[in-house]
Amino acid sequence: MASKVFGQHIAVDVVPRTIEQYLRAVQDRKKLAENPNACFLPPLVLSFHGWTGVGKNFVSDIITGVFPARTVVKLLVPYHFPHQHLDELYQNQVQRWILSNVTDYSVNFFILDEMDKASLGVTRGIHSAIAKLHERNSCRSPVVFLLLSNSFGTDINKQVFEAMMNKEQRGHLSLSHFSLLFDGSADHDEAWYKRLQSDVTVAVPFLPLEKQHVIQCIRQDLVTKKLSTQADLVRRVLQELQFTRLPSGQEFSQTGCKRVSDKVNLVAFE
Repeated sequence: MASKVFGQHIAVDVVPRTIEQYLRAVQDRKKLAENPNACFLPPLVLSFHGWTGVGKNFVSDIITGVFPARTVVKLLVPYHFPHQHLDELYQNQVQRWILSNVTDYSVNFFILDEMDKASLGVTRGIHSAIAKLHERNSCRSPVVFLLLSNSFGTDINKQVFEAMMNKEQRGHLSLSHFSLLFDGSADHDEAWYKRLQSDVTVAVPFLPLEKQHVIQCIRQDLVTKKLSTQADLVRRVLQELQFTRLPSGQEFSQTGCKRVSDKVNLVAFE
């Protein structure tokens, strides 16, 4: 992850370490349990927050890419639960989908993307599934939830901008700098997060990307496509993207790295 994810030092530190600690706890429970069938451990729930294109899905793909695809379930909230009038159906459906896809002797991942668009029924169904897994989740089948959203993205960006305008180093920002956003102390309108906050193990902020990080994304995409990484080609791709400049001089991407691959194709193959 450290070699592929740019500008997200908090996520690169927190996410692998948290998952590793969870899986180590699973193994420790197994060793201590006299009866393996009576070994239980609550699911791990990580919520990823940040603006578009900053790497939430990319990080999720890296994590789940090292596990069998059959143990990974991904739900896109606006696609799988599009109709408000079916909310009661969705509540039962999402709970059933989660519980019925927990596989024994595997690490099970549930990725729920665009949680900021989740309705009351969907969040209730997810909460109910997590509650049931608290009661019956076996050490033979550990479960990890990844909840992805743009929620708090504006607040995260604001905190980063303010810190950098105050001459703080980006790399010195830590998870604790954003704790007030996620612990309920701050006022916010993220209804889905309020409903699931008690279930979340760790909330992970994804920071806005600076121009230097986008350049790294461009170079990585060029290498992946076996294209030249010469400065002129990188410059032409950058010209196709939009940035916001702070009074302190830093430039931040308005779309992160989300559009980089398309812009590389546009410039390299025109």
